[in-house]
Amino acid sequence: MDESDEQATDLEDAFEAAAAIVASIAGSDSLKTDALLHLYGLYKQATSGPCDTFRPSFFDRKARAKWAAWKRLRELPSDEAKLQYIGLVKSACPDYDGAQQGKPRGGGPGGPVFSSLADGPEDSQNGPPLGSLHLLASEDDLPALTFLLDNGADINQRDDEGCTALHWAADRGSMQALKLLVSRGAALNAKDADGQTPMHYAALSEHEEACAALVKAGADPSLRDSAGKRPEDVDDHAAAWGLWQAHHSDDAC
Repeated sequence: MDESDEQATDLEDAFEAAAAIVASIAGSDSLKTDALLHLYGLYKQATSGPCDTFRPSFFDRKARAKWAAWKRLRELPSDEAKLQYIGLVKSACPDYDGAQQGKPRGGGPGGPVFSSLADGPEDSQNGPPLGSLHLLASEDDLPALTFLLDNGADINQRDDEGCTALHWAADRGSMQALKLLVSRGAALNAKDADGQTPMHYAALSEHEEACAALVKAGADPSLRDSAGKRPEDVDDHAAAWGLWQAHHSDDAC
């Protein structure tokens, strides 16, 4: 075995030992939710590569948080993800021993079971009822959406997560619904429970057309969510879109 192969084996052993430690403390309070999410993202990036799945539905907030934690790391090389994972475990778990052997327990496609972040049925969040304004907006059902608005539906009604129908349309890239809601006076800068606007949702789901339409309608791309991120900050690919540069140029004038 040459030196590079030996180093790769050592890294893999240390990574598996770190993952085993995380699995062994699942259900305890040793790791905060933010740390668990970051570990999940690093684990998935290290073992499965870049996130290539669709953003989960509104009904599963835990799955959406895990998806976002993995997706934001998609440019990170696998070995670097393993190194960062090991480093985070070392700093967060004093009992970690890099020489410890053993594979992660309670795995599955998500790797170690991360207690409250584990895959499975979501708590009692059933989402809006069939035919509701939010659901129709996400499905781009223009006739039904128009009917509800014409008959007095509150265009800025919030769901359990603080989202408006415009959030839903932006998240799904439902352009007909988005344009209708905008034309009817939907709140362009409404924030959900995490401080994210419809434009944040569109950017994270990589719907450039939706973001551009919101900017054109007067939505503010400089607004930050509760984590301090603007829409352009929530996704590496979205950050490269020209519409942000145009806005910054306008600010500089």
